[in-house]
Amino acid sequence: MELLLSHDSCTNTELSSDGGRILYFITTPHTLKNLLWTRTVVSRRVLDAREPGVEADDIATIDWHTSKETQVTFRGDTMDIDTFLPKYESSRSFTGPDGRSYTWRTSRDTMRACHLDVESDKPATVATCRHEVNVITGKKPSLQVDDSVLNLLDLIVVTWIFVEKDRREEEAKSGGDA
Repeated sequence: MELLLSHDSCTNTELSSDGGRILYFITTPHTLKNLLWTRTVVSRRVLDAREPGVEADDIATIDWHTSKETQVTFRGDTMDIDTFLPKYESSRSFTGPDGRSYTWRTSRDTMRACHLDVESDKPATVATCRHEVNVITGKKPSLQVDDSVLNLLDLIVVTWIFVEKDRREEEAKSGGDA
């Protein structure tokens, strides 16, 4: 499944199917309190909702703090980011509800800015973020998720937001173009 970003931002965007149906809303309001912390809200579209009003359920919040550790609330459980998504050198990992270990790795390669690998007898990449925009074809930044892990899509989207934001900040610090 390919999720297209409406904007080249991982904290203020909509993720849509390649058919144009919005599946996730990711919002981070900008206010004066943003000097100390900001909150990103991740909402999933209610799939059986009828137009014209779009219904969505909040599935996660990420509280980005400047003076303490970032906190994630996912499906009602709140935890520090290093508990939710522990860091190992330049990667971050989580254990899925299927008991398997998944690891996000980042790259300066815009064709594979970050990718999610599942650890198993045959390790495989199950999600890839591409943030390069193709002006000629109109191709938007995207998050491509393998059909074998669609049951983890909410978790993949929430962890991707953190990893991609962190990757962009590190790239900006080192003089790259995020």
